[in-house]
This record gives sequence, C-alpha cells and structure tokens, in this order.
Amino acid sequence: MTADPDPTPLALRSDAPAPPPPTAVGPSRPAGSAGPEPQASSVPSVIDLDSDLATEPSVAGGKAAALARAHAAGIRTMPAMIITTAVSQRYDAGEDLTGLAELAAVVENVAPKGGPMIVRSSSVVEDQASSSQAGQFETVLDVHGLDQLIPATKAVLDSRARAGAEDQPIAVLVQPMAEPQIAGVAFGVDPVTGRSDHRVVVAVRG
Repeated sequence: MTADPDPTPLALRSDAPAPPPPTAVGPSRPAGSAGPEPQASSVPSVIDLDSDLATEPSVAGGKAAALARAHAAGIRTMPAMIITTAVSQRYDAGEDLTGLAELAAVVENVAPKGGPMIVRSSSVVEDQASSSQAGQFETVLDVHGLDQLIPATKAVLDSRARAGAEDQPIAVLVQPMAEPQIAGVAFGVDPVTGRSDHRVVVAVRG
C-alpha cells in the first residue's frame, strides 16, 4: 500500500473545498474572557467554529465543542455551524423553529451551492469523559435546504427522549455531508489501556 503523505488523522481529514467566510450570526464573547457560563438569553442561536463560545459545552454541546477545540488547534476539520443550546431551551419552552431566521445562515454557510448536509446531535451530556452517549441521539443524513433543515433539527432535539436526556440542553451540529474514500475515528487516549501517550486511529475504506 502506498504511504499517505498527509499526517493528519484520517478521522479529521477532508478534501472538501474551503467554505466561504461565515455570515455573522451573533456576537462572540471576547477572547480570553473569564467568568460564569453565558446565560441562554445572551447566547446567539447560531455560531460557527471560530466563535469564542464554540468551545463551551454548555453552549455548543460536547461533540461540537470538541470539534471547535480541534479547529482552534489548527487541525483540519470539516466546516460546521452550530445551532446552540439556547435554541433547544427555547424549543422546550414552545417556540416554533420555523420562525428562527438564523437557520438560513446555517444553510448559506454549510451548503452555499445546495449540496447535502448532515445534521448531528451535540448534547451537553454527550462525548463526556465518563460517557460518550454514542448512538443515543438522532443524526439526519442527506439534508437539503432550509425546508429540510428545520424538521431535521427538530428530530435531533426530540431524540433526547429516547436517550433519557429530555431535561438536558442540546446543540445541533450541521456540516457538509461528505463522500469519503476513507473514514474512521481518532482517539487522543488509547481506548483500551487509557494511556494518554498513545494516539489510535481506526479507519475503513468508504
């Protein structure tokens, strides 16, 4: 087998073209600021990976916050927009997502040419050190346009019931849907031995 010259972990690689600059969808907290977690009323409905709030699990959920940290560290990642936990809290209070104008910015930034998107869960109880909650929440594939994004987002929010996390906020991670040649998972800690000096990549073709 020919050696791959790209050292980037396979799970984090993408040959997709770079997206256009994100549309501004809400204020970011100044870099390096300290203090209590932001209140839902002050959190934008939609943020991108460059937002200072994107690395906060209370805003972006566990999965998206980890992706934002990787992005901030210079690791090549798929582009993404995050529908924050503030939206799930408003949804739980009875707000209709149809009236959420910021969702149009998600489509504009993730799939500007109308390509398919993947709509993924990012719960505050997901991707934790003690529990990954893998497969417990909904993922919606092959989503096209705003008309399909709204019900896909609702499906992810409603999947908290089957995961036993109805009372927990959840963010929604929206990315371009890739057609990879190779896909897999990169572990920052050996999943068998727990050693932090090992990096493990498990990958398959397709």
